Amino acid sequence: MSPAPQSDRRLSRRLPDLVPAALRREWSRAGYYPDRDVFGLFTDLVATDPDRAAVLDASGVHSRVELHDAALRLARGLRELGVEPGSVVCCQLPNSWRSVVVDLAVAALGGVVLPFPVGRGDRDVRALLGRSRAGLAVISRYYADVDVAKLYQGVRPEVPDLAHIVVDGPAPAGTTSLDDLLAGPALEADTVEPIDPDSAVRLLVSSGTEAEPKIVAYSHNALVGGRGRFLARLAPPDGSPLRGLFGVPLGSSFGSCATVGVLVTLGGSLVLLPRFDPGEVLAAIAGHRPTHVFGVPTMFQRLLGHPDLPRTDVSSLVAVVSGGATIDPPTAQLCVRRLGCAFVSLYGSADGVNCHTLLDDPLPVAQHTVGRPNATICDIRIADTADHPVRRGEVGEILARGPMSPLCYVHAPELDERYRTPDGWVRTGDRGFLDAEGRLRLVGRGKEIVIRGGANISPTEVELAVAAHQDVVSVACIGVPDADLGQRVCACVALRAGAPPLDITRLGPFLDAAGLERRKFPEQLVVLDELPVTPAGKVDKRALLELATRPARTGATPRDPVSVREAVRRFTEEEILPREALLSGPEGPGVLAELQRRARSAGLWGLYYPPELGGGGFTLPEYLAIGEQEGRTLHGPGVFGADATLDVWMLHESGSERVRREYLAPLAAGTAVAGYGMTEPGVSGSDASLLRTEARLAQGMWTVHGRKWFTCRGGRATFTTVVARTEALGRPIRGALSLIVVPAGTPGFRVVRSLSVLGLESDQWELEFADARVPEDHLVGRRGRGSAVIGRRLNLGRLLRAMHWSGQAQRAFDLMCLRMRRRRTLGGVLADKQLMHQHVFAAYTEICAARSLLRRAAAVFDAGLPTTSDVSAAKVAASRMVNDVLDRAVQVFGAEGLLHPYLSVAHRTARGTRIYDGPDEIHITTTAQRILAAYDDTTAFDFTDPLDGVARLPQVPSVAPSSPLR
Repeated sequence: MSPAPQSDRRLSRRLPDLVPAALRREWSRAGYYPDRDVFGLFTDLVATDPDRAAVLDASGVHSRVELHDAALRLARGLRELGVEPGSVVCCQLPNSWRSVVVDLAVAALGGVVLPFPVGRGDRDVRALLGRSRAGLAVISRYYADVDVAKLYQGVRPEVPDLAHIVVDGPAPAGTTSLDDLLAGPALEADTVEPIDPDSAVRLLVSSGTEAEPKIVAYSHNALVGGRGRFLARLAPPDGSPLRGLFGVPLGSSFGSCATVGVLVTLGGSLVLLPRFDPGEVLAAIAGHRPTHVFGVPTMFQRLLGHPDLPRTDVSSLVAVVSGGATIDPPTAQLCVRRLGCAFVSLYGSADGVNCHTLLDDPLPVAQHTVGRPNATICDIRIADTADHPVRRGEVGEILARGPMSPLCYVHAPELDERYRTPDGWVRTGDRGFLDAEGRLRLVGRGKEIVIRGGANISPTEVELAVAAHQDVVSVACIGVPDADLGQRVCACVALRAGAPPLDITRLGPFLDAAGLERRKFPEQLVVLDELPVTPAGKVDKRALLELATRPARTGATPRDPVSVREAVRRFTEEEILPREALLSGPEGPGVLAELQRRARSAGLWGLYYPPELGGGGFTLPEYLAIGEQEGRTLHGPGVFGADATLDVWMLHESGSERVRREYLAPLAAGTAVAGYGMTEPGVSGSDASLLRTEARLAQGMWTVHGRKWFTCRGGRATFTTVVARTEALGRPIRGALSLIVVPAGTPGFRVVRSLSVLGLESDQWELEFADARVPEDHLVGRRGRGSAVIGRRLNLGRLLRAMHWSGQAQRAFDLMCLRMRRRRTLGGVLADKQLMHQHVFAAYTEICAARSLLRRAAAVFDAGLPTTSDVSAAKVAASRMVNDVLDRAVQVFGAEGLLHPYLSVAHRTARGTRIYDGPDEIHITTTAQRILAAYDDTTAFDFTDPLDGVARLPQVPSVAPSSPLR
């Protein structure tokens, strides 16, 4: 590859320093700066003790000299690709020795590294590359299930400065292998220009509250004199080297303390994990014996709740350092108690601010303050709106300036104007005050202050009050829009495992007793399994705002079904279809979980759930078009939570109080999986009177005995609702069946086998209940009245599944038609052949006819009219249609159709649709009998009467029924 042209990519020699030069000189004379470049400092350390451990990660222990040699080899390769003093190199790698080597190699060349955490999407990548004018990027080939190289190649046309992409992993065409560069010759030291320690060496990314990320430039002196000297104050008191385990990404602002601070300035070592996992962190603490753990509050909350903590040796720890957000006092106290070390509270940001508590500060100081400002690192001023200092104890905006201050914002003079004062202070946008002892206390971000009816409310104050509740693990407060008051306070919380439900009515008295002013009480509560976080590990308040403002949570009008349908279609095309192969492979469960998380973040989870459980408030006919888009991939119902819809509605409407409390909320949130056991081996599944599974009640416990098969998700279900005979033989079957919830792990409950359906691995299972005992209140519906619940569930299920089948057929139709337009044969394209036209016409009419029957049945169902015949007709038409359309698509593809990754699997899967939920013959027979019976009283069947009354419903305000199962 030829070197990139120099053009204007050289950055460090063009950036202004917004701190007065006289101040920089004063700090240098005082010894706050080393006046050396980062790589030169590291080279000195290598000379003193080359074999000392520098990085410990999954690949092993890497010494200083090993990193130094690797950095010189990589620097040689980067220089040959055009990197020179002032060049910007983007780095998006997970934590490992390689990400450290990139830092060192770029510094050795006098370049400027722009690291940022893996996990950022194409929008942020495009913005960061464009703003920084990076000429080269070093990236992982894959992260989780994302092809990062493909993402970068996709944005490349929009960022013309990006000349080279270096890939860690298999390097696709047009990119360079990182392995090849690391295996090349080393850079000769005498070929490198002297490096100015006041030039830029690192760009930090500050997400803040801007429309796109801000980029902040730091010099060698500012990094070492700021982050390095800050960490020196936290070094082990016994003089031993600091060994830091970083739970945060090294590409984050907090993570920038690792290479420059721990490794280069202090001569310590780094313990690195590619991603935060509490179990792996505990294993690393026990195995690598770090002295410090660096993380954000959400990480420590998950760490403290992990079951491995009590049996993990944490005796090496000197301190945990928590930054990124204010931590609640109970979590800080638990860190000290359970980890047996000091707790350090850190306030810092990429924009240039640092204040922290010390190892010997009493716990209450770390719980409620971020320590005293240290002007030799970063001075703090509390100012009014005109930047004038306020009196001690008064709340104002936090301004920061000191040896760690950055040069400026990159290519953003408007940000310099907004956030920097003429004398070099950084306006942080945060609010706080200095207490009587000179310690800084945070009140909240200026842009995060909730303004309710003209009165300011600090989210931090409310968070600390809510976090004191014994059942709250983590909390974040945000302002949600309100037409009357402007904003209201919304508290988003994650509860400890097994905690009872928490709602506003229970939270209010607790906050009242805690002394929080009532005007500051949260007026909305969102309970989550865990709070969403950004790639840097901080609470993602934008995602929380999306969750909090969903109509189902705020009581607003139902969402527009057309826009939701389009959003589901886009999500399916952009997120699911490219990952179908992964979803079907061994990585499937992990990929599915990540896609479910993304669907929840996008507001596309459980769209037909009850509104109070997050549903979109749609009528069934409105949901038809949405369900079709979910069904365009066999994995769609699982990704969007649609495969739990029946169980969510069933438990919501018919579950006992205990069942709703223990099983419904986790199911609706996607943290539990439901199975439903009705069909039994050896007997007709269409005749409930033949069911043999029994349940007997004695001493407050049900004893369930029997066997079920074709239980969807049964092998991985958190619980299974079992249809069992609970009344004596001779009782009519309509009064003899009950539905009983049996949790996984119940003694006597055994997964017998996974069922292979038409040669395909399915999610259908055979289960055995050998005297499985569960409490009496694990009922769904009344005892002996299960048939009514079963019937309602079956009818709704037939319609929901038929909607998904319609989506499968529509995708096959699209593939078939595109094949005809593009496939050339015998001198023309298939689309010119008359026999092909028959496939198109037949498939089109079948899809349209089935959709019409589905819409009719859905409208009748929503109206509460008798539905059995309409549902049966729609189900049979949809199942026949999807089989026929898929068969036609495979035929048009020919031999390739038998191998097509979607068509071949969908075709075999579709065959079961004519048997599931009652075989075609049963529906045909019962529907025909009902129609013929109508002629007892008439000579003409009225085809228009049921639908005509329903068809007028869309002309009036559309209101979702209180329950589709009623």
